Amino acid sequence: MKDATVSVVLSVYNTGDFLAEALDSVLHQTLKASEIIVVDDASTDQSAEILADYAARFPEIRLINNSANIGLAASLNKAIGLAEGDYIARMDADDIALPSRFEAQAAFLDRHQDHVLVGGQVIHIAPDGKFVGETGHVLEDRDVRQINLFQNPFSHPAVMFRRSLFSRDGLKYDVAFDTTQDWAFWKECLKAGKAANLAEHVLKQRLHDQSISIRKRGRQIENSIIIQRDYAAFLLGGEWDADVFRQIDTVFLAGREEAGKLGPVRVSACFCALAILDRIVKRFGHRETRYIRSFVIDRVIRMGVVPPFEPGWIRLLAVTIGRYPEIFARNFARLVFLRLAR
Repeated sequence: MKDATVSVVLSVYNTGDFLAEALDSVLHQTLKASEIIVVDDASTDQSAEILADYAARFPEIRLINNSANIGLAASLNKAIGLAEGDYIARMDADDIALPSRFEAQAAFLDRHQDHVLVGGQVIHIAPDGKFVGETGHVLEDRDVRQINLFQNPFSHPAVMFRRSLFSRDGLKYDVAFDTTQDWAFWKECLKAGKAANLAEHVLKQRLHDQSISIRKRGRQIENSIIIQRDYAAFLLGGEWDADVFRQIDTVFLAGREEAGKLGPVRVSACFCALAILDRIVKRFGHRETRYIRSFVIDRVIRMGVVPPFEPGWIRLLAVTIGRYPEIFARNFARLVFLRLAR
């Protein structure tokens, strides 16, 4: 088998302050990309000048200039439609790819022919580059496809996937989604094959105060519901009520302080999450659901059975302990320890 080739795709819109650092990180990989396809989505800052300079100096950079802003999903579809590499590496124009990222992810896909996509762990940084935190994404396909029902299991700019998903299977980013385009895409990828995350860090992702998730939280929840209902039918069968996921997302996507102000919906959402967890355990078995059981029970404890107490919390506590006593005891003890250690 010939060595696999990697095409990098970026969509750029007004990221001039960070663009050069992002491009440099892509150009200085231990596994050189065969092409770097950059779509300038009608930027109005200095991005166009920076891109023109880099394209003139580095022949592997293919620059596409949109005459009008068409959005992330459409720009990525355009770039991937032009790509020729075996693997597509996503990248955002304000992030930093760690030097061995492409080599590690391409090697994983080479070794695991049944996997169509691989991500990795991400270091979160502030706009000034200072450390903020890091991800703890699940690793194995089994856990990825179960957690995907509740939350996005990947960091979008840190993934690499097979171009055949587009060229053979006909997948594309859904332009109807103005948020959560990536989660909608993962849903379709998981129908086509397996997916995983590397345990190692592959990217530094820059977090901004005005992220799309903050500015468009309501729209994000509605888009998430569409994704989750379709994915639940695929993973577990049957039809799913939108209100089930609306309650879960309203609570689980909130921070603990924000969730504490939501009132009785916190308890109701936790019962919904437990009902879905029961279906997952019934479908996949006790041994194959260790991570998802711990994940859901942890959220139930944090969101439903701690102050401020809401009507129904005692019943929620009894049901959770009755069904998952060991996991409840372990996670509750950990939460108490963390609070006492503050």
